Parts: sequence; structure tokens; C-alpha cells
Amino acid sequence: MVRNGDTMYGIAHRFGVSSRDVIEDNPQVENPEVLATGQKLQVKIPEGMCVSVHKVQPGETLGTIAKDEQVDRDALQLINGITEPSKLSPGDVLVMPN
Repeated sequence: MVRNGDTMYGIAHRFGVSSRDVIEDNPQVENPEVLATGQKLQVKIPEGMCVSVHKVQPGETLGTIAKDEQVDRDALQLINGITEPSKLSPGDVLVMPN
């Protein structure tokens, strides 16, 4: 799901794919330069690539998730393009850094 400030390039980078692939996989997006917050996009992960995700639960913070998942908090924030950690909401899906 598109978050405030997301770009096709940023989303592609987050999932380790090319922005061209993300654009081609989402023909419903009329202008790839303009994404709407909350818009749903499809991102196909290359075969054989392993991506771990975490669905945010009530009461969790970026810090508690990082600690529980044993990942660096700053890396978690960066890879997910989170500019305001306080706006993390239950149901958000985060990509875990390797």
C-alpha cells in the first residue's frame, strides 16, 4: 500500500525489483509519477528471492518490532520509507531488512 511520500522507485527499491517492473505490473496507475496515499500496488517478487514481512499489531512500535525481529531499527525505518514512526498503524505491513 502506498504511503505518503512513496514513489515507484522507492517502492521498487524497498522490494529489490526495478521501478519498470512495478510500473508494468500496475497498469491501473495512469501516471506513475503521481501516487495516492493508500493506493494498492502489486509488486511481484522475483522467483527464488526471499522477503520477510511483519504485519503491525496493536501496541507495537518501530522499536519493539525491530527488537522482536532482531533487526536494526534505523534499517527497518529506512527500507520501509517511514518518515514518521509515530504514524505506524495496526495492519501496516513492513518489509524486514536482511
